[in-house]
Amino acid sequence: SLGVSYGVMQVSDPNEVKVVEEPLSKTLARKLNITDTPDYVAFDGKVLRYECFFKEAVVESPDENYRVRRCVLLFYLLDGSIQVSEPKIENSGMPQGEGKGAVFIKRHRILKSDGMHMRMEDLGVGKDVTLYGRTFHLTKADQFTRDFVQSIGLREEAPDEETPLDPYNSYREQLHEQTIRNQKYFHPRPSEDDLMRYMEARLGASTAQLGGDKLGKFLRHDRQVLRFFLAWDDRDKMYGELRPFVLHYYLQDDEVEILEVKRANSGRDP
Repeated sequence: SLGVSYGVMQVSDPNEVKVVEEPLSKTLARKLNITDTPDYVAFDGKVLRYECFFKEAVVESPDENYRVRRCVLLFYLLDGSIQVSEPKIENSGMPQGEGKGAVFIKRHRILKSDGMHMRMEDLGVGKDVTLYGRTFHLTKADQFTRDFVQSIGLREEAPDEETPLDPYNSYREQLHEQTIRNQKYFHPRPSEDDLMRYMEARLGASTAQLGGDKLGKFLRHDRQVLRFFLAWDDRDKMYGELRPFVLHYYLQDDEVEILEVKRANSGRDP
């Protein structure tokens, strides 16, 4: 038979059996007997959350052989999509967190090696999940995840497991504690340090992550100004006078300007 796909004529085998997956939200709505609410409304914003980790080899460092990287895996019940993010660790030297450009694996449906999409059956505490060549070991699940998979009769989640410590981060924490003990006054570097932002930018972090959301702040507070009336009183001095001023504080970029109030016949240049 003939068919058109993306504007291209294709010939398909009539004897070929195609497996069509039912949308996850419809499957869950049938299992939970949800009839009074559309499935896309019933499962919107509901997510299964697992903590996991994977080991990354480090071959060119004298201080570490491997690195344990902790992640959070989110499975969206609405469409079966998956997102993996890595909690931010201070001074890690890598783009981390859930900001723009820092998510480890963006939300989408992920195919397995057999051509089928990842499903809830493939997840679970204690299981290994391979995504794009990296094997994640699931260690913990939140209470909603445990209650939901049990309510649909899928399984009962195993007890939480401890995530192994990263040797290099443990070594850095020991040095940090030793520095605090040895120094009477210890002031950690601020998170907005210029050198730290420069190093993270060289490693590929986006500008939206390195600095504040200036565009969003501009759009929210454009043309919004705080106005204050001031006075400079130096009448206790010879030829002193009381001079009025106006202070403007611009909310869009936190800039300040001070203007002198012009008065007629004041004897001053305008």
